[in-house]
Formats: sequence, structure tokens, C-alpha cells
Amino acid sequence: MSVEDCDWVPVLLGLLTDDVRKILVAALHRRSRGELPKISVTMPCAVQTRPSLFVSFYVHGQADIRAGLVWFDADVGQSGPANAPAEVRSQMRLAVHRILAFSVGKARR
Repeated sequence: MSVEDCDWVPVLLGLLTDDVRKILVAALHRRSRGELPKISVTMPCAVQTRPSLFVSFYVHGQADIRAGLVWFDADVGQSGPANAPAEVRSQMRLAVHRILAFSVGKARR
């Protein structure tokens, strides 16, 4: 998936397409210099129109590097897209669960 395939991302995350491109390019450069682990997922952002849906960018791989978007719907416990690596979807689920657990703990105080 290229950045051009993701024209809906700016609307979803409130970013300009050029900002998305910069985020992905910077991550790929850091990966090529060995500064990133095999999988990196940005901080999940809740979609304004559907707060249970979180979206992130990911970079996956070592020699064969893939980048794209990953999502997790906390209401139904489903992540995707199906063509995103399972490790990426799993890391996304964990990140969202951490955010939700932190929010619940913070609300109890």
C-alpha cells in the first residue's frame, strides 16, 4: 500500500497527505539505518466519528520492508486489514488495550 492509496488518511487522522508521507519516509530511513525494531507502530489515534476505532501507521520487516495502516476496533475486538502482518495487528491490539486500560485507571482516580 502506498501513501497515494491512502487519500482518506488525512480526513481520518487530521493530517495532510504530505505529513503522512513524511512520517512513513522518516520511519523507513530510520529502519534502513537500523534504528527501528522489526515492527514499529505509531501511537494509535481514535477516529473522531467512531471513538472505538483506532488507526496507526506501521513499518514491518528487515530486508523486505512493508509500510501501511493498521486499525483496531475495540468494540468488536477486531483488527485489520487482513493483509497487514499478524505481528503488526497483534502489536496494534496491545497498544490499544494499553491506552484503554490507562484511560480507565485515570478515570477512577
